[in-house]
Amino acid sequence: MRPLPQRSVAIFTFLIAFAILHLPRTCLREKRAANHAAPMQVSKQNINKQTRTAEKALQKKIDRYIEEQKWDSAVVFLGKLADLIPDKKKFIEKKIEILLRPAREVTIFNLGEAVNSEYGEYFPVIAVDDNSLFFTARDRPGGYGGEDIWCTIKINGVWQKAFNIGKPLNSAQHEAAVNLSADSTIAFIYGNYSDSYGNGDIYYAELGSDGWGKAKNLGPPINTPFFESDACMSSDGRTMFFVSDRPGVVGEFKPKTEYRHPFYNSDIFVAFKTDSGWSEPINLGETINTVACERGPLFHPDGRTLFFCSSGHPGLGDLDLFVSYRIGDGWTNWTEPKNLGKEINTIHKDWGFSVPLSGDKVYFSSVRDGGFGRSDIYVMHLAEKLTDPVTVVSGKVTDRHGAPIEKVQITWEDLESFKILGVTHSRKNGDYTILLPSGRWYSYTASKDSFIFASKDVDLREDHVANVECDLHLHRPNRDDIALSSALLNVFFDINKSTLRPESRSELDRFLRLLEAHPEWEKIEIGGHTCDLGSQEYNRKLSSERAASVVKYLIKHGISKDRLVSKGYGFEKPLIHGFTEAARKQNRRVEFRVIKLQHRKIE
Repeated sequence: MRPLPQRSVAIFTFLIAFAILHLPRTCLREKRAANHAAPMQVSKQNINKQTRTAEKALQKKIDRYIEEQKWDSAVVFLGKLADLIPDKKKFIEKKIEILLRPAREVTIFNLGEAVNSEYGEYFPVIAVDDNSLFFTARDRPGGYGGEDIWCTIKINGVWQKAFNIGKPLNSAQHEAAVNLSADSTIAFIYGNYSDSYGNGDIYYAELGSDGWGKAKNLGPPINTPFFESDACMSSDGRTMFFVSDRPGVVGEFKPKTEYRHPFYNSDIFVAFKTDSGWSEPINLGETINTVACERGPLFHPDGRTLFFCSSGHPGLGDLDLFVSYRIGDGWTNWTEPKNLGKEINTIHKDWGFSVPLSGDKVYFSSVRDGGFGRSDIYVMHLAEKLTDPVTVVSGKVTDRHGAPIEKVQITWEDLESFKILGVTHSRKNGDYTILLPSGRWYSYTASKDSFIFASKDVDLREDHVANVECDLHLHRPNRDDIALSSALLNVFFDINKSTLRPESRSELDRFLRLLEAHPEWEKIEIGGHTCDLGSQEYNRKLSSERAASVVKYLIKHGISKDRLVSKGYGFEKPLIHGFTEAARKQNRRVEFRVIKLQHRKIE
C-alpha cells in the first residue's frame, strides 16, 4: 500500500481535529434547542389548560347568574369570557344582546301534577283548539316501557289527569309524539318499531272512530338508516319538516358515535307531497341549520313562521328556542333566527315545544326550580303574538238527507291567483277543518265522485275572522229526483254590475267539467237571484243579465247553447227570509237547475 502524500495527511488530520473540536458544541446547541422547545411546548399546554379552566369557571358563574335571573351580573362575566376567548367574541356578544333586551311581560305556569310527575315529561304537542295536549314521558308508571305517548284534555280551562294512549302506538320500545295534522286526525310519531329503517324513524297514525290506528312508517326518502324525528306537516298537507342527521347536514357529517352536541349534528329538512309520495328532502340551509344541533321544527299555519330549537345559534343553554320567518315562496330563504329570550330559555335543554293557532302562548318542556321531576311541561303566555292571524273554517259535509259523507275532498285556492293552496278530506263523521292565513280571498270546494260539487268563499284580505262554521251539502244526480238536480254557483259580480269578476273563473271551470261529465243533462237553467234592495223591476233585470253572463261564458268555452237557458228571478225566491246583511248576502246568488234530462223533462 502506498503511503498518503504528506499534504493529504495534513488535510485529513485538520478535518479530524476540526470535527473533534466542534462536535461537542453542535450537540450542545441541539441539546439547548431541544431543552428550550420543551418548556415552550409545556408552557403552551399550560396556557391552554389555564384558559379552559378559566373558561369553565366563568361559564359556571354565568350559568348561576342566569338561573338567578341576575342578568347584569351575567353580562359582566360574559364580557370577561369574550376577552378570554377572542375567536368566540362575536358569538358571545350575541348572547349578551339576548340578556340586555328589555324584559317582556310574560307569565309562565307549570301545567301541574295532573300532567307532570317525578319522571320526565317533554315534547308537548298542542291541538289546534288548545284543548288536547299530547306529550312524551319516559319510564312513567302506567307506561309500556321506555318512552311512551301520553295525553291530557282541558275541561273548563283545567287540564285533567294525563293518561297513556295505550296500544297499538305505545310499546316496550321508545315512542314519542312529535306533531299533529291541522285537523288533529293524524299523529306523527318517532318510533323504533320492527320495520324501522335505522336508529329511529318517523311514523304516522290516523284517528278512527275506535281511537288511534296502527303506526305506519313514512318510508323513504324521508326515513333512512340514519336518525329521523320531529316531523311537522304544514296545515295545507303539502310540506313536511323533519330532523335528520343524514349526510347533507350543515358542516361535516359526523356519525353519532363520534359527535354529540347535545343531540348530535342534526339538521332540519323539508320534503314536498307529490302524486307518487314525498319528494327528495332538501336542507333548509345555513340560515336555520348550524354545525351543531337543530331540533323540533314547528311551522305555524300562518304559512311563514317557523319555530325550532338549536344549540348552534347564540343562546343561553344547551338548546334554546328560536323563531324565523319565511321570505317569499321558497323554502331555503329565512330571516335570521331570533332567540325567544331569557324569559323562556334557560341554561338547560329547552326543546320540544308547541304553539296553538292563537299564537299567544307557547307550551314547552324545561328543567326549572319548583318542578315535579326531571323535566316538566310549562305554558308561557305572551304579551304579543309571534304569528299572523289564521281563520279556522270547519263544518260537516252531508247529503240531502243530512247523512255525513266521508272522504270528501276539500280543496281551497286563492281566488286572485287561482293557485290551489291545500287539500284535505272529510272524516268518517263528515267533519272537516281547514286553516286559512289572513290576507287572501279564498274559495273552498267539496267534491266526490258521483256527487255535484259545492263551493263557498271567505274573504280575509282585510278583516280577520277567528272561526267560520259552514256545512257543505252535496247532491247526487238522479234521474228520478228533481231535488238532486240543482246547486249554487260560487260566482262573483261587482255591485250593481252583471259582468263576471275574474275570481269566478275557477268555479265556472269546475261547472264546465261537471256539464261535460253529464251529457244526459239535456237542458240546464242558469238562474240569477238578488236581495230585497232595489225595485222589483230593477232586480229582475239585473239578475237576468247576471245569469246571461254565466251562459255566455259556458258557450264560449264549448258548451252547446242548445243545452243552456238563463232566467232572472230578482227577489222572488229568497234562500233566507230576513233583511240582515248576512241574509242578503246569501240571497244574492246564481244557481243552476237541470230542467230536462234525455228523453225526460223535469217540471
